[in-house]
Amino acid sequence: MSFDLPQILLIDDSRPDLDLVQEACSDAGVHAIFHLCHDGRDAIQFLTRPALESVTLDLIVLDLFLPRTDGFSVLEFLQRSDHRLGEIPVLVLTGSGDMRHVERCFKLGAAFYLWKPAMYQDYTAIAHRIAELLHAPPRTPRPTPSLVEREDLMLNVHSPGRWAGLGG
Repeated sequence: MSFDLPQILLIDDSRPDLDLVQEACSDAGVHAIFHLCHDGRDAIQFLTRPALESVTLDLIVLDLFLPRTDGFSVLEFLQRSDHRLGEIPVLVLTGSGDMRHVERCFKLGAAFYLWKPAMYQDYTAIAHRIAELLHAPPRTPRPTPSLVEREDLMLNVHSPGRWAGLGG
């Protein structure tokens, strides 16, 4: 019996964070094929490789502060790319709670913005958010968050293990 597992691109320069996301997904029953990139330049190369023709990504999990090419540049690349790449939902998972970073990520098309947790049980909450994104219907472009939504996002972003998002 063959399973059509979702494919997730994890982009983070921290090997422990990559391992924690994969372990939390496994513990939460989220079965997927994980492709790993350790910086933004490698991620962009992965996304432009002819080999990607045989890979259909269902989700990208992206850190912002990466060596060589940062996560903002990866989001900009996806936004400028063909329709297929631009439709892949992006979950930003980073240590930054700076509201300017949250706003910039949403303007660049991120589906969710999550703060990297300090405790493992909070990674399981991230795994559940990943599961929701994998099972969500195709998303439509959404406008920049309103002032009220941004204030709510700011409150959520500064609580470790909490997520910030406008739906999904």
